[in-house]
Formats: sequence, structure tokens, C-alpha cells
Amino acid sequence: MNMGNFMRLLVCGVLLTAALSLSQAAKADWQYTKWGMSPDQVVSASAGAVSRSTSSLEGPNGTALLASGTYAVVPGFIAEASFGFTNGGLTAVQLKFPTDAKCYAIGIKLTEQYGRADDAVDLLVSTKKTWNDTASGNKVVFNRFSESCYLTYQPINFRPKSSL
Repeated sequence: MNMGNFMRLLVCGVLLTAALSLSQAAKADWQYTKWGMSPDQVVSASAGAVSRSTSSLEGPNGTALLASGTYAVVPGFIAEASFGFTNGGLTAVQLKFPTDAKCYAIGIKLTEQYGRADDAVDLLVSTKKTWNDTASGNKVVFNRFSESCYLTYQPINFRPKSSL
């Protein structure tokens, strides 16, 4: 192989690697799950941390909460994880943190990670901040109430059920 062909192959390889990296970075998913997974697939992917839920509770934006478990964000930050499904596919993951001290720290960490919120409402007893993380394709919503908070992930392009 002459040097010209080698350089063309090398450039093609670098461009292909860059294209694959960019397409994977733009893919929206949450941790060990992929948007659109069935409840059984989520349970399987969790390696035992999640189980099927028998409740008929409604989750964020009208999703059906069909699986739940725990999730360790970092040591000491354990959350209740609820998985919301629309038409049988995963469309939301909601983490509930039970103590206000951790909620304050989580709020700061989210701002450090995503920057200024795209939408924010601060009231006397509650806070809601929303980020559209275009790099990952995820919408991140932080809700803090008096003594607990929720962190919800869903695809940016998710359209909630209409209440009309």
C-alpha cells in the first residue's frame, strides 16, 4: 500500500469514528435504559434493581408507572426510581429524593452540569427548573417541594397526553 492510499484510509477512519461518536452522543436514553423499552426490558436491564409495578398510578405527563426500584445516584444519594410508559414504551424516568438537604445539593449540581435552566419557576414552597439537554436529547425537569424533590428525565421530543 502506498502512502497516498494509507492517508486516505486513515482520514476515512477518523471521519467515520467522529461521525459515530456524534450520532451516539445525540442519542437520548437514561442510564441503563433506552427510550421505548418495554417494562420487562427495563426490569431486565436493571440487573435486579427494578421490578414490575402492579399499581395503576399515573406518572409524569400522563405516563403509566409500570416499573419501580431504587437508584444510587452517588453513595448517599439513593432515590426511588419510577419508570413511566406510553403505549408500552419507556418515555419517562422519575427519581424521588426524600430529604430537602439532598434536594438543595442536587439543584446546585444540575445547574453546574446543564447551566442556566431553560425554564424556571421559584415559589415560596416549590421550585421547578427545566433543561433541554440537546447533547443527550433528554429533557431534564427538577421539582422541589417543601421536603422532597423529583428529577424527571424524558426524551426532548416526547409529547405528553393532552388533557383536553
